[in-house]
Amino acid sequence: SVPFAYNEKREGCKNDVVPLGDRIAHLTELAERWGKLHRLRNSEKRIAVLIYQKRFDLGRLGFASGLDVMRSVVRLLQRLSVEGYNTGSIPSSGEELLSLMLNRVTNYMENMESKFIRETSAILVKESKYMEKYARISEFNRGRIEECWGKPPGNICVDNNELVMPGIVFGNVLVGIQPARAWDDQADRLYHDPILPPTHQFIAYYDWIKNGFKADAVIHMGTHGSLEWLPGKNTGLSSKCYPDIVLDALPNIYPYVVDNPGEG
Repeated sequence: SVPFAYNEKREGCKNDVVPLGDRIAHLTELAERWGKLHRLRNSEKRIAVLIYQKRFDLGRLGFASGLDVMRSVVRLLQRLSVEGYNTGSIPSSGEELLSLMLNRVTNYMENMESKFIRETSAILVKESKYMEKYARISEFNRGRIEECWGKPPGNICVDNNELVMPGIVFGNVLVGIQPARAWDDQADRLYHDPILPPTHQFIAYYDWIKNGFKADAVIHMGTHGSLEWLPGKNTGLSSKCYPDIVLDALPNIYPYVVDNPGEG
């Protein structure tokens, strides 16, 4: 949850409880979206399933601690289909899903031709469309983002000034790849960086999931992604905390193995 008020002590009087309007709006939207998820027919629900590519090399696509990610995603798609979700044509195995994803654009775009990128992306987001989201981010956050990544759209996962959204759509389900946090040669070092803001493509990807793909919920598959490591507080997030900016009140389901003291 998020804080929705604070105490303000004024001289000569008792503490006043001051509401935080933006947090009340956030909490209201979050409740509304969980309620909508409950009310919608399964056939109408749109779901995004995100897998990880911690490093840019393709051998790390879909890695998660203690989990066969590709097989788990296929079994999830099969279960959703049984439950009445529109899942389109489901891969028969984890190996087939992995092969499908490796034959499309991923976060690793080095030496890829523009034609291939454009033909195999889930979609490309125009800079002008991203700017609608970017304009809603506070000046404080935009300053930090541009200090690290320059003016939109930046230069990570960008083709001809359009932001690349890797993934495959199966009916009403997107199987996507969580965006990278940094450059290829510094991916490991900066994955958990508590100061580095997300890239423009990172922000654009989640905004497209919510407002372009129109997902009703997102599933982050396994331990662990980078969303929760973005700069900001761990609990009681404000509108300036980057996980809150990125996820933006989208219901988040997170099958998560807590298997070492650091994760605890």
